[in-house]
Amino acid sequence: MSFQDTLVDVIDTNLTKKPNSPQFKFTNPLKKKIYVNSIQLSFDGYFSEKGAILIKINNNTILNKIAGSLKSLQNLTLPMQNQEFLQQQKIEIFAWNGIDTDMVSVGYDIQISEDPNSPPSSDTPLSQIQRNSQISQPDNIFAQKNYSNETQTALIDMKGYKKLILIVGGSDESTPTVLIGTQSIADNDLNTSMNFGTPNVKTVKASVDFGNVASRLPSAKVGFTQSVDDKAQYFLEVSDDNVNWVEVASSILSATGTTTLTGLQQLFRFLRVQVLSVVVGDPSADTSQIYELFDANATGGTAKISFDILLNDSTWVELISATSLGTITSGGSLTKTIGDVINDLSTNKFNFALPSTQTKFRLKMVVVGNLNIGVSMMRIQ
Repeated sequence: MSFQDTLVDVIDTNLTKKPNSPQFKFTNPLKKKIYVNSIQLSFDGYFSEKGAILIKINNNTILNKIAGSLKSLQNLTLPMQNQEFLQQQKIEIFAWNGIDTDMVSVGYDIQISEDPNSPPSSDTPLSQIQRNSQISQPDNIFAQKNYSNETQTALIDMKGYKKLILIVGGSDESTPTVLIGTQSIADNDLNTSMNFGTPNVKTVKASVDFGNVASRLPSAKVGFTQSVDDKAQYFLEVSDDNVNWVEVASSILSATGTTTLTGLQQLFRFLRVQVLSVVVGDPSADTSQIYELFDANATGGTAKISFDILLNDSTWVELISATSLGTITSGGSLTKTIGDVINDLSTNKFNFALPSTQTKFRLKMVVVGNLNIGVSMMRIQ
């Protein structure tokens, strides 16, 4: 049985000139003469447009293409005619981008054997476009963590891709344990509330346990539905031991509405709200709401996600607005497929064509307030 082998791989590079050493090098390890039967190359669109390549066998140049000379080509086959490959001789491939710093990709399929007349391989190197069509590439854009009144941007490499799935994760902060009240007061959702009649005696209506004493920004969102001219007073208190309490903020609501109580950054474990009706009319018709007891370092803000394109290498212009994608609030999450359309069945669909670029398309996140959030994506062909 005669020896034969196929050498297959992909070179990804953004070098702007020929490298000093080859990205691929294979030395004949056998104590016999073998032959290189064929070399097949496949290029992504960037390599066809900008790539340069040099291939040597036994230090003899087999292929030397300058940048731009492979335009319109996706594949190239180099049949060999009795190309000897002696022991310790080598095959070398050098590849680079001769135009700019974009990443370019070239796949190679090299067939070697003891038979000089072995027919060229029928295999075809897997191009990046083919890989992208079969494998969705995940990418973490902004790490899941606390953000505070800030704008973050990140370049999105759309080389070889046409669409992406945007995944925006709500808070991964563990919610405190509810000691008094319903789960809605500690669900990281500032829009759900526990409703109750406003007591005419100062009463603890909500209390939570964060599990340990740590530095936090104590906060609570509360609301009041007024009857006649009644008022309601809310007291925010903290404790290390659930026995000794310190008031850190209070507020009186004299009309129907909501407010957020926030104390100073401090060490505490337990957080609670006391409520008292300030009676003028009939307190039996008054209703109070407690929406959330939370650490405002991680909860209580909003995030807007948008996409920009770069014009004239200096000006970023909005391509997909935050309005199209939706605003993220505490505890919220978002998943959208972006490409031909934004797949939001609850709103109108918007048509978009994403640019095929590595450096002129970016994601922008604007956080107002404090929010624990993370953004990732999966690119699809």
